[in-house]
Amino acid sequence: MVATFCIVVATAGILALRALFFLSPAWAVVSYPTPTLRARAVQAAFDQFMIGSAILGAVAGVGWVLFTHALQDTKGRVLLWSGLVWGVTINLAVYAYVRPIMMQAIARAFTWPGSYPPEINAAGVLVDALRLASLVAAVPTVLAYARAYSRVTNPSGPVGLAVKRRLGKSAP
Repeated sequence: MVATFCIVVATAGILALRALFFLSPAWAVVSYPTPTLRARAVQAAFDQFMIGSAILGAVAGVGWVLFTHALQDTKGRVLLWSGLVWGVTINLAVYAYVRPIMMQAIARAFTWPGSYPPEINAAGVLVDALRLASLVAAVPTVLAYARAYSRVTNPSGPVGLAVKRRLGKSAP
């Protein structure tokens, strides 16, 4: 129940953050008269989006850890929690690395005489490349889920026997 709550709250929060972040440039253009003030408003929205995403991502991660926590043995639980710690650490490192680049790209976007500054493309390519780093955090989680799956599908194991009893089937 707690796992589902964490996942639903985090998903709703991230969707709301995305909507607010993508509306911020339009709001900045309407609200502020100079390009510098507009850029600062969007930069602040970017910071809030990234920090909020990191916090809500950690909440969702706790939900995913608790989702199979009861089915895990000790090694599986260690894998689950290490996947969460790696995920949060990687997200914070990516944010710390990407933030100055994005701040420069946002400022340049509001002062560029053309329609699309090259810094935006470069920042987008960098962010896409750094997303691959999240695969490192997914490995322990996938291994833990595989361990839980093998425990549930093993009919002679403790979890398999409990599942059979719960479903009303006779144990071997």
